[in-house]
Amino acid sequence: MMKLIKPYSVALYSADKCTFYDRNEIEKRIDTSLQSSDFIPDSSQLFAMQKTLFINDCKVKSRAVILVPDHWLSVSKHVLEPLTPSSLLPLAALSYAVESTFSAPETVLFSFRKALVEDKQIQLSVFACSAEWNKQLVSPFQSKNVSCLIVPISLWQSTKPSLRSWSALSKYALSSYQPDYKKSQQMKRLWLCLLLFSVSIHSIAYGYFLSLEQRIHQSLTERQSLLERQSAWASYQEPNDFVLSTLRLMQALPTSVRLVSFDGQNQQADFQLTLTQEEFEPLLISWQQRFPNWRWQVSELHQTSSDVLSLSESSKEVLDVFISVFESE
Repeated sequence: MMKLIKPYSVALYSADKCTFYDRNEIEKRIDTSLQSSDFIPDSSQLFAMQKTLFINDCKVKSRAVILVPDHWLSVSKHVLEPLTPSSLLPLAALSYAVESTFSAPETVLFSFRKALVEDKQIQLSVFACSAEWNKQLVSPFQSKNVSCLIVPISLWQSTKPSLRSWSALSKYALSSYQPDYKKSQQMKRLWLCLLLFSVSIHSIAYGYFLSLEQRIHQSLTERQSLLERQSAWASYQEPNDFVLSTLRLMQALPTSVRLVSFDGQNQQADFQLTLTQEEFEPLLISWQQRFPNWRWQVSELHQTSSDVLSLSESSKEVLDVFISVFESE
């Protein structure tokens, strides 16, 4: 049996009472004598049996299907042409319901069921009652805020148990004529589809926005970290005036002098030169005269080999000189 999202209870009208049942036990309670009896209660008799109804029973749900014997309603059967379109069946059923109840169309509630007979003709079974009779049938339920469907017993019995959902039974319940019912149902389905589509689009967009925001935040964090590292590196690497002056001395060295290494930091510069004795002495004197406030520390290492210099100077003594320069405070 199909599991319903929202269960409903079943109320069964009989000749002398109205009783609530669970869906699982209603089949055992429907007596065939209910359909064979000719008893039809009047308003006072119906009111009397409704007084014995206990709507506060634990079996009562917020929705109830009310089963009514067929002979309590106006029942008629009609044969239609095979080519009769389905869209005209509700209007045809209304005309037959008006004819059988002798009531105005706006005061009639009806239900119908079609079946194919020989020669593919359509047999229309119409169940109808007046709005006043319908109101009295549901009055004790609606006073307790119970939503109701009035269904003829024969239509309930001809419906498979697995198909007795609330939405399926609403097609067989007595109701007023609704010419725009199908159109309204289509509009409801369309709006539902649009709503689901809108929700899905917004969910995807929101998820993408969160992902994009996270990536942007990560990129900004990485960018900020990079800028901080670059700034720290630049502040550390940026030479001061003392180091720049020392570098200019190195750039002005003669082409015969080789600069082996250089390291300049804040107020100290260390460098190594390879040159001849004749070149070194006047070079150092000129530096000391140009920067009298600097302190100079010189370490000389004599080389026996002169292969590091040009051949024209191979006969001269070659030195490896280590010089440390300090800026006076």
